[in-house]
Amino acid sequence: MSQSVKPKSLNLKKAYPLFGIKNFRSTCFANSVFQVLCSLPPFVEYLKKVNPTDDMKYTKAIKDMFNLFLQCNKVGIQKEIIHPPQSMKEIIMKLQTESGQHQMDATEFYTTLINCLHTECKNKISEGEEAQQDDDEGWEEVGKKFKKVQLRSEKTDGTSVISDYFRGSMRSLTITIDEMKKKHNQAVLQEFYVLSLPIQSKQNCVSSVSQAINLAFSKRKIDNTHFQQLFIEEAPKVLVLQLNRFIYDRVKLDVVKLVDHINYTESLQLKTNKGNVNYRLISIIEHRGNQIRRGHYVSYVRRGEKWYFCNDENIQLIDQKDIYDKMAYVLIYSSLN
Repeated sequence: MSQSVKPKSLNLKKAYPLFGIKNFRSTCFANSVFQVLCSLPPFVEYLKKVNPTDDMKYTKAIKDMFNLFLQCNKVGIQKEIIHPPQSMKEIIMKLQTESGQHQMDATEFYTTLINCLHTECKNKISEGEEAQQDDDEGWEEVGKKFKKVQLRSEKTDGTSVISDYFRGSMRSLTITIDEMKKKHNQAVLQEFYVLSLPIQSKQNCVSSVSQAINLAFSKRKIDNTHFQQLFIEEAPKVLVLQLNRFIYDRVKLDVVKLVDHINYTESLQLKTNKGNVNYRLISIIEHRGNQIRRGHYVSYVRRGEKWYFCNDENIQLIDQKDIYDKMAYVLIYSSLN
């Protein structure tokens, strides 16, 4: 499903200069996500151009935060610590309250934030187009690679510059074998912003991201007559991989963290139904601690050929060879295609 490829050059120099971010009320999860988002040049360009209206509170908060970075860079302050503006504090506290947790999971925060940004900036569609979307929601017969398959598309939430960059889609294929040993295929198209990867199987632990991807997209037996398999239909420009480090332990009757090191590489090739997509590693989020609702989040971001360690207020240049020994929780790859 995936393999390493020789990386091409990726221009990340247009991303904003790095500054530390003040941690208030255990907001390291938000700080790590913000450092990652603003390491992506297309997202930075979007923030520069967008003029959020009063009802775009999430976009405005990110824009306000980004403007502080630009102001510090303009006056030449190199060791300034950014204090999140009130607009940013308000949306973080709102999302924390809605999650019911004092400290959100970084991936949960990222997904919720991206969804909110997408909703605020998505393209408006006409009533005719919307009606057509509803008509296409039912089952239909398709052929080609999947032979005869009943296909159902989950209703899309429109498109925007955010979804165009961060969103992908996958096909969930269910194979049913009837009493006559005849196969019946049904597939559902689902959209995603994050690919969640298992790092432990019933047989053994996974040792690399490539193995985790292969496991996630391998055929799975549901029962004696049903099998299921996932396929990437359309790969996102930004591929966000979450390693499932937190699992439920039936013996301890609690959620535990898997602390095994998972090997990952600078380059990645993802197989899709439309061809292979090549990626390059640009950011990492690491969770430190043993509990999902506690602990500390830090990030590692690429600037050109250099890597930086972002730990709230602290920013440090680190050796590239040290990037690959981290206990990664989230890996962010950017498409080279």
